[in-house]
Amino acid sequence: SSRKVEPNQPVRMITLKDAMAYADWLGRDLPTEEQWEYAAKGFTHDRDVSADLKHVDANVWQGEFPYQNDNKDGYRDVAPVGCFAANGFGLYDMIGNVWEYTKSPFTGTHDDHMGMNQLESHQANPAFNFYTIKGGSFLCASNYCMRYRAAARHSQEIDLGISHVGFRTIKNIK
Repeated sequence: SSRKVEPNQPVRMITLKDAMAYADWLGRDLPTEEQWEYAAKGFTHDRDVSADLKHVDANVWQGEFPYQNDNKDGYRDVAPVGCFAANGFGLYDMIGNVWEYTKSPFTGTHDDHMGMNQLESHQANPAFNFYTIKGGSFLCASNYCMRYRAAARHSQEIDLGISHVGFRTIKNIK
């Protein structure tokens, strides 16, 4: 590709194993789905972009996907980290820009995800190939995907690095 990676862009084109290895190298971890969602909400509902599509405060696709991006947010692709307002916890880009890996296996609907029996069975089954990603990306539009809100979730293959999935690390305090 002739694209140049700009400074402060989120890390992308990595697999779940790559993200976990980096987090481990830092002495950190990837968040669980529950940790990620709690952090994304930041004590407010204001970050649920889908609540007011006329006043989007995140890097998402504006217009008819995939034919027309109105580019109202100023970015046709991924944006540098921190271009949009932080949430109540001071975290940037929890919604939009790139989906983010969690260390939670994807188990179906939001209501029945990560019950204790499901978690134990996935830990015992290394062949499980889909994990939960959160937050939506610059490719989410109102006519396609529309998962740019804290509660939204999607599955992602663990061994596929793509341009609209990244990660963030957390430090677990015991």
